Amino acid sequence: MTLDPAFKVRASAATSPLNRMRDDHFGFNYTWADLAPIRGLVAFVIVFQFIGLGLGAFFHRFPSTLDSAWFGGAIATLPAFVGGLLLQLKLNRPSITENQRMVWLFGLVATALFVFALAMPILGYGE
Repeated sequence: MTLDPAFKVRASAATSPLNRMRDDHFGFNYTWADLAPIRGLVAFVIVFQFIGLGLGAFFHRFPSTLDSAWFGGAIATLPAFVGGLLLQLKLNRPSITENQRMVWLFGLVATALFVFALAMPILGYGE
């Protein structure tokens, strides 16, 4: 049995010090174990997303409870990312630079969710 050459490239990239996370061809395939170096950041965001989900479901902004809950969670994501980043810098500053690619991707996803959620009422969704 021979190894796929692409697998060797991915395996070597996953073990490099600046990119410890496994990548698929889209560059975004991580497990909970891969997130261990920045777990403080991720846990902070998840907790605040659930708080946002609860608040969104409680304060019905949209006709559907699910839409309102999603809106609350998405709005909470960017502020939670910033707070989690500050927490992670305090807990383990080197882990941010060692996992820079994942932190950037995580920040971009947080920003995208926040922007999409802000666009919902502006575009008249749910009226």
